[in-house]
Amino acid sequence: MKIAVFGNSHITALKLGWPPTSLAAPTFFGAPGQSVRGSLVDQDGIVPANADVADYFRMTSGGLDRLLFKNYDAVWLVGLSTGIFRFMGPLRKHRLFNNNASTLPLMSRAAFEACTFGTEKALTFDTLAKQIRAVSNIPITVVPDPMPSENILSCPKEGYVWKPPYAPEALERFQNWTRKLASNGLTVVHQPLATLREGWLTKSEFSEGSKKLLGDLTHAHDEDEYFHMNARYGALVVAEAMRMS
Repeated sequence: MKIAVFGNSHITALKLGWPPTSLAAPTFFGAPGQSVRGSLVDQDGIVPANADVADYFRMTSGGLDRLLFKNYDAVWLVGLSTGIFRFMGPLRKHRLFNNNASTLPLMSRAAFEACTFGTEKALTFDTLAKQIRAVSNIPITVVPDPMPSENILSCPKEGYVWKPPYAPEALERFQNWTRKLASNGLTVVHQPLATLREGWLTKSEFSEGSKKLLGDLTHAHDEDEYFHMNARYGALVVAEAMRMS
């Protein structure tokens, strides 16, 4: 089975964690951060919209500068800034309807749901999957961003929103969104339970030593990087995705 894995820097964990004995043959196409959005879907596949993304495609794939659907049995869409943190935006400057401990301006449930509905519409998986479906029947598997490392709780600027009552509300909206993806015919790979703490955090053992999407993939993230995971995490995600395929 030949699998095209397309995404941003979160493909690094999967690339490093892919079992060498796997019968599935992956080819990775990706670029870090938002730059991967400089990619276009045409009649044949996913092509880079600029030279920088083309360079990253060649680096991650081993020389290829475009993903051609005809060469693969399935495509995985990985990361692409589709994590729970995208639903946290309104919570950084407002207190929720069920939080009486904060002095921030109050936000009603209706307002929070309206904000997060706008977030859903802006996320990449829906748009990209529809573009692919318009030109190909290739099976599509989606792998959202991982939950942040539990180490984020010690971050002065970010830690508070990853605790109740904030995190459970964002988690509910995130899970609703993934259910919508599944109802649209996409295979959604949920984060392996063994990696989770409280449902919205990743155990630190799966984030420690994570690598950047650079060169030979040996450059480690800084210690205060909470959103990228390591090869151990990647191996579990690959196993889960293969089980669901």
